[in-house]
Amino acid sequence: MSDNLLREVDEEVRRENLKKLWDKYGIYLIVLAVLIVAGTAGYRGYEAWQAKREAAAGDQFLDAVAAADEDRYADAETILTELEKSGVGDYAVLARMRSAALKAQQGDTKGAIADFDAVAATSGIDKMLRELATLRATHLMIPTASYDEIKSRAEPLASAGGSWRTFAREILGLSAMRAGDKDAARTWFEALKADAQAPQNARGRADLVLNILGGTDTAADTGAKTETQ
Repeated sequence: MSDNLLREVDEEVRRENLKKLWDKYGIYLIVLAVLIVAGTAGYRGYEAWQAKREAAAGDQFLDAVAAADEDRYADAETILTELEKSGVGDYAVLARMRSAALKAQQGDTKGAIADFDAVAATSGIDKMLRELATLRATHLMIPTASYDEIKSRAEPLASAGGSWRTFAREILGLSAMRAGDKDAARTWFEALKADAQAPQNARGRADLVLNILGGTDTAADTGAKTETQ
């Protein structure tokens, strides 16, 4: 049997099967097609509505930041409280974190730490935001917490490949310096400086600290080991 004949037979079988399906389920197929079109249109409408809400939330967040920059803390807090309740995208979480930062700015460090830790402990929040909240709280703890306590919180986020490793290493290095552990401080700042993906300004700060500590111009073996862990 030739290929052309096989294709014709196959096509005829398909047409016959389609006719049988149409005779049996025609009205249902029409309804299904209408539902698919309506569902697609509805989903696109929802996407547009959600995008509009997120844009409005973004504007609110920027208004809160501007108010805080102008020392209008009460206005900023009012806007952020509204955003926290709205639950639009990640802006509700960002509002909680910004509200915690406002507490720190106004001297309520203990309250700010508690608020950041509360964000970090909230399930359902994006992992990167929870990790950032942990580090924001840990950074505020540097003046009062022991190096071991800081290390237990920040070290898991300082490994190579970590999204916030630069921030975590700076925190660890500063805490080690405060504790008088120059070797540990040097290790963290050398690891930071050796990280080619770290922001240039952070690497510059690390270089400055290493000069103060008497660190070498290039990353020591300990720093390189930290980078490859």
